[in-house]
Amino acid sequence: MNKARKTKLIFIGILVAANFILWSVFFSIDSGNDLKVTFFDVGQGDSLLIETPNRGKIIIDGGPDKSVLAKLGRHSSFYDRAVDILIITHPDSDHLAGAVEVAKNYDIGLILVNGKKCATKICAEFDKIVEEKKIKVIAAQTGQKFDFGNNIKMDIFMPNIALAASGKDEDNNFSIISRLVYGADSFLFMGDAEDKEEIDLINAWPDLTAEVLKVGHHGSKNSSNQLFLEKIKPKFSVISVGAKNRYGHPTSEVLEKLEALGAKILRTDLSGDIRIKSDGAGVVLAN
Repeated sequence: MNKARKTKLIFIGILVAANFILWSVFFSIDSGNDLKVTFFDVGQGDSLLIETPNRGKIIIDGGPDKSVLAKLGRHSSFYDRAVDILIITHPDSDHLAGAVEVAKNYDIGLILVNGKKCATKICAEFDKIVEEKKIKVIAAQTGQKFDFGNNIKMDIFMPNIALAASGKDEDNNFSIISRLVYGADSFLFMGDAEDKEEIDLINAWPDLTAEVLKVGHHGSKNSSNQLFLEKIKPKFSVISVGAKNRYGHPTSEVLEKLEALGAKILRTDLSGDIRIKSDGAGVVLAN
């Protein structure tokens, strides 16, 4: 066998091996019936990824900077640039800045916003990208429902659009609150909601519960109302928070309330990225 032919065969062998590895990764990522929710460690901010069994992808918030892109590359299929829905719970920079990068780099089917006007530089940049890429944007409405197939659905509970338009309250209390349901399991995503919006939520839906709670406003003293927590009864409580942040989040008061409930407390500043999976009949921590 001449040297050129041998080199060619070695090259072909490398390509075959690389292709095998690629498809092995493909099937390992997409196999099974698990719903996966990954809470990204993006410092002092919020960002999470929802992956459905049929390869649906929902992102809630983008964190404070472009670090979300590395997180998405690590936790989702690198070849898949499609996002079904990007939800911006409210336009504070620690939720929106990274979402700007997501909008630049991914193909987004729909963006859901809280409907409150925003005149910041980051909002202007986000609006420009959305317009350039012709991405559909709608305001969240109480009672909206999204069906992702495989018995996976999302309900939008808040914000109150009339109040949001009036501009009479703090932005945090106009966070989009959503609940993802898969069979018997549910995840409640609170954005930066504080106690006012928490009480509005349980007054409107007094029977609302969730196995997994994304704690509102990074565990600040103004969130996690006692009555609200007692109603929700979470098994897992996830706090998205930056290490040694200047706000003192999460506060000892919030941690004590969660501990008293018996909820397992998970923090991105201590554990890094947190992934929880569900088969529709129980939620567990995943690697």
